[in-house]
Amino acid sequence: MMVLLIAVQGCAGSAAISDGHVPSATVDVGVVYAGGPAPQAGAPLYLRPGNVTLKRQRGPSYTVAVVDGRRTRAVVEPGPYTVDARSGDAQCLASHLQISRTQTGQAAEVTVTCSVK
Repeated sequence: MMVLLIAVQGCAGSAAISDGHVPSATVDVGVVYAGGPAPQAGAPLYLRPGNVTLKRQRGPSYTVAVVDGRRTRAVVEPGPYTVDARSGDAQCLASHLQISRTQTGQAAEVTVTCSVK
């Protein structure tokens, strides 16, 4: 079974460009595994290494390298994205996500869950 979960938390609403600057969104990107041997009851999901790509149909795409046990922060343009990940031999399915502008000092969490045997 393949599972992909994208969670976006703490996003503010989209904003129009009024001062000539492109609005930005800050995201904290992470990869977790689902499946495989059962973890201990109540154990938190452990962040895994991999590469997460946030692709826009128009405009820039971003590839973020994530290290074992940590999230990686990235600043992207708000808008719709296709999110895909690669992490070892885990199966990660692409998903669609709307990223909104974030307030200064805040970040939305983007968590990709990849299926393992």
